[in-house]
Amino acid sequence: MSTIESRIRKLVVLAAVVLTGSAAFAFQKPAGQGGARIDKPFKRQVNGAECYSGAGKYAGLVAFGFPNRATRALAFSIGPLKDALSPGQENNKPYSGPGEYKNVGIAGKSEDGKSFVGFGIITVDADEQSGTFRLDNGSASGTWDCGHKLTRTSK
Repeated sequence: MSTIESRIRKLVVLAAVVLTGSAAFAFQKPAGQGGARIDKPFKRQVNGAECYSGAGKYAGLVAFGFPNRATRALAFSIGPLKDALSPGQENNKPYSGPGEYKNVGIAGKSEDGKSFVGFGIITVDADEQSGTFRLDNGSASGTWDCGHKLTRTSK
């Protein structure tokens, strides 16, 4: 075998090892920065999170954006939304800690532009920084982590 063939073979083996290792860690969230994983209807790992708890007249509202609120691969808001842009959510219960929040508008987008949108359930885990989401019709689901504990605010 020539030196060139040997080098090519080593590169192919190295590429296979790197790709296999990358696949094994593709859906792990980096510590501390938050993120989300969309499992259905497509697979997407999103690194980064913006989770804001409202205060004053916005107390009880929590807005979530992954990786942020402007670039929304996944977005939803817990609480009574009275913005006229979220019909049906004006009577939702305010954020009060861990538990299930129903009738939440949830939207997500794949890297190639496929999207989902609908009403569903957001579950906030006991740590008050992570949880799950799922659309009522079962067509979309996944997990989320803000990277920090959500704050509870009162008026």
